Parts: sequence; structure tokens; C-alpha cells
Amino acid sequence: MKTKFLLFLSALMLTATRAKADDSGTIAGEDIAWNYVDATKTLTITYTGSASSKAMPDIEYSKDWDKTTVREVAEHVVIGDKISSIGNNAFRGFQKLQDVTFPATGFTGGFGSYCFYNCQCLTAINIPSTATGAIGWLAFNACKALTAVTIPVGITTIDTDAFSSCTSLATVTISAGSALTTINSRAFRGCSALAAIHLEDCASLTTIGEDAFAYCTSLTSLTLPASVTSIGGGWVYGCSALLYVDMSAITKTDLVSESNFGSNKMFPYSAMYYLVYLPQGNAKIERNNVVYYEESKWKCSMFSASDEHPVTVPREFTAARCNYYRSLGADGTYTICLPFNPTAETGVTYYKLSGVSGSTLTFTEEAAPEPNKPYLITTTGTVSSFDTWKVGALVIPVTPASMNTAVSGYKMVGTLRDISRADAITLGAYILQTGNIWQQMTDAAAASSNIPSFRAYIVADGGGARSLDMNLGQDNGVTAVENIRTIDRNGNEQWYDINGRHISNPTKGLYIKNGRKVIIK
Repeated sequence: MKTKFLLFLSALMLTATRAKADDSGTIAGEDIAWNYVDATKTLTITYTGSASSKAMPDIEYSKDWDKTTVREVAEHVVIGDKISSIGNNAFRGFQKLQDVTFPATGFTGGFGSYCFYNCQCLTAINIPSTATGAIGWLAFNACKALTAVTIPVGITTIDTDAFSSCTSLATVTISAGSALTTINSRAFRGCSALAAIHLEDCASLTTIGEDAFAYCTSLTSLTLPASVTSIGGGWVYGCSALLYVDMSAITKTDLVSESNFGSNKMFPYSAMYYLVYLPQGNAKIERNNVVYYEESKWKCSMFSASDEHPVTVPREFTAARCNYYRSLGADGTYTICLPFNPTAETGVTYYKLSGVSGSTLTFTEEAAPEPNKPYLITTTGTVSSFDTWKVGALVIPVTPASMNTAVSGYKMVGTLRDISRADAITLGAYILQTGNIWQQMTDAAAASSNIPSFRAYIVADGGGARSLDMNLGQDNGVTAVENIRTIDRNGNEQWYDINGRHISNPTKGLYIKNGRKVIIK
């Protein structure tokens, strides 16, 4: 037992010594040398031959690097001049690798399979603009710290799982004039931070593989170029933030059919919660939120939205029916902003912001509400949903950059998408609270966690009071709602300090109660 322990201790000490030492060697016995300097944690790859360039050979994962501990300790890699491409498995599993320096000239090839696989500390990769060919299978798979990448002009293929599970990858830039033809299966699957990728700039793109962008949960839109001829099943499956897919430029006229909707299909949901614009020459498909081109117009048989499914409309179309579902309580006050022209619902009255006096906002009745405008609404009875039907054409306009009504230093702003609590605080947003008080969202405010889709909020130019009162009536100040009471769900009156913070047990001081200032002596 003592002998075994001593052998184990000797092996451990040898490993520790090798991990801290400089080291060097050649790759596969060829004229490409490597040198590791422990003081800088840098591994340098150098071509020692006489040719004008040399492709880095494949690494035998279980042999070449396993003879050393470089894989476990190197933090920086420098690729020397004349090395033209990276071979399979080259830096696979380099646990501490943070960055890679490429040669200024001579890198004219691509990236082999698994070449940077599971390099979980790699934060950036500046692919040389002269690179060509493919980014191989699982080349950057599971590089969870990687935040941005630029695809050079000469890259033609992003292969299977090339960037899958890069959960911090927020920016993918396609170089102008890109020769990219193929994005293979699962290429960006699970890139949960990726909010946008401009495929419309890829004039040569023909193929998008299965699950290519599946579970890109921050991705909000995709616009495809005219050249696309094939799209795999589930390519946008699980993209929960997706607002629209625009395929209108595609010239292939039979790309999408009824059979492409459903489980494991091009569009994995039978009822679309985001907008899909079909290729202009495609046959009509009458499905929820599917927009087709007919009689020189973009049309949709049924346009629907809900609080869980926000929308952005990039291209105007007409709809035979529009639906927005939202449950509203009896005798309540709410905010709303819809992308279509809402009809007059029984028991619903619309108001627009029309004036302000001190910290009191005035709202006047609006008989003809418009799309993409913010309104205050009141209900009489219970209204279960907004549901607009028309036999003719209801125009759904392009979503404008701003949707607001401004008066005397205040704006009522509409939104068709969720606004996070952090963003609402940055905006200085006031939201409508129980008791018809507009409460400014702050770090300390007793406000909801976010501003949901299809709502409106108030902002003040240059700041304002922490809470705002309101009148519903005419511009002359005649009030339809007076003696506003702020109560909680148990019927208890609510108190706020002068900064708008909820107070459970007020003592001496100045407070807001029922929308009015109160002094307790």
C-alpha cells in the first residue's frame, strides 16, 4: 500500500511540474512546431518549412496534446505566419483558452471540425478576413463565453453544430458580399443570447438546415434573401422571442406548402404566434399570422396577438380578421396600444392624454381610436377580449418607430412588446396602478415586474413627481372620476411617501393618500 501511494504521489508531482514548465514540440512530426511559454500562458504555432504556406494538420486528440499539459493551462494561442488553416481537433478542450491571434497575412483556408470545441473561456475569435471554405462540424460548439463573431466574405459553409450551445454569442456579423451558401443543421442551435442575424445580406445563401436556429430564445426576427431554396424542419423551433420571419424576397415559388406546418416541420406550430411572410410567388396559405401575396397586395386571413405573443409588423398587409385576447375586469381602468384599428367594444371607453396640470394628467374621450396609438380605457361590466371582425380589408400598418401622445412635458407611450423592469426604470416610466395612480418605476417602487405587451406608460421630460394623479373628462378640467381611492386587494387604503414608496404604517410626515397629499402631525 505504501509503495502504491508513493507511486501516485510521484505521478502527481510530475504532472504538477509539467503543468508549470515551458514545453515545445512538433505536430504529427511535420514541419509545424509549437512552443508553450508558461510565464505568459501562451502557445505559439509556427511553420518551419520553405513553402509559401502550410495548412495546420489534424490533431490526434488522444495522442498529440495529451503528451503534455498544455491543453489544461494555455490561455493564449498565437498562429504564426504562413499557416493557412486550422485542422480538426486543433485546440479542442483547451480549458483556459481566452483568445487567439491569427497571422496578418496568409490565412486563406477554413476551420476543421472540433477545432475550438468546448473552449469555455474563449471570449472572442477574430477570424481573418481572408479565410475561405468551411467553419467545420462543432468547430466552436459549447464555447459558452464567446460573445461575437464575424463571418468573412470567403466562408461558404457554416457546418453542423459549428456554433451550437454558444450561450453568450450575442452578435453574428455577416460580411458584405458574403459567399455563404450553407448554414447546416443546428449551426446556431441554443445560442440563447443571439438577438439578430442579417441573413438578408447573404445573396448566395441557398440552404438552411434542420434546427439551424432552434432555441435562439433572444432572436426577434429573420429576413431571408432571394437565393434560399431549402429550409429544414424546426429551423426556428423554440425561438420564443421571434416576432416575424420575412421570406417575401425568395424567388422559389413552391418553397412553402400546407405540409410545412406542424411538428418537426419548417414551421413547427400549426397556429403561428409570429408573423410569416411567404415568398411573393408562393401559393396562398390561410393560416393564423401567415401573410401571402395576392392581387398585388399582402394579405392575411387571420391576424392575432396576445400578451404572451407580441408583434412587430415590418410590411403592411390587410387582414380579414384581427384578434387580440385580453381579459378585463368589471369597472376597471387599463392602458392599451394595438397594431390594428380597434372597433368600439360594448362597455369600453377610450381616452387619450390631452393635458397636464402640476402632477395631474387629463384624459379626454376618443371616439375613433387608431392603430399604434396609446390609450387609457375604462370598462363597464366584464370585457373578455378585443375581437375585431371585418368582411373587407383591415389594414395592419408597419409598426412605427415611436407610438406616443405628447402634452406639456409628458408623453403617453405605447408598446407592442414587453419592456423589462430594468428598461422601464431607465426610461423613468410611470405605470397605472390600482386606484388610478400612475406610479413611477424605481428600484424601490412597489410596481409590477415589467410592462407587458400592448400597454402604455407615461414618461416625463426632465423628470417629475414619483406618482401622478389623473382626471377623466374634458380639456376644461371637468372631472368624470373624482375622489380617487388607492386600495389594495383587501380593501385597505394605501399610503405612499413623497418619493412614491409604499408605506405600510405611516407615522408623522408628508404622504400621498387617495392621490392627495396628506400631512400626519
